[in-house]
Amino acid sequence: MGNEYEVYRTTTLGLALQETLDEFIQSNQISDKWGKRMFQEYDKSISKIFSSKVNNKITFKSKLDTYRNCDNVWTLLFQGIEITIQNSPAIKLESNQNVKIVACEAKSDKKVKLSFTIFNSDVY
Repeated sequence: MGNEYEVYRTTTLGLALQETLDEFIQSNQISDKWGKRMFQEYDKSISKIFSSKVNNKITFKSKLDTYRNCDNVWTLLFQGIEITIQNSPAIKLESNQNVKIVACEAKSDKKVKLSFTIFNSDVY
């Protein structure tokens, strides 16, 4: 795998792709090698789309519970959060709801940006 991150594999689209590829592999319609190759292409494509097509600014307010950094991948764990997406109404989650943000360094056009995914779950 190149510079793409696998973080988008846990999105609804990524999970659907995984399920479909698993079915194809189990029914011998494609090899395991091709399934892995398709996921690598998914990683490249989704990273490219998000870095070139998504320009919304997001702000959030919350209590930071825990944070980790490993290999330039930040994991931020919050308790309750208020998220505001540019030109949209604010989204508020109650203080008993937990949110995990995974942020990865994304380099495009010689600028450093952060790409992140929000996971809403009761268990981190």
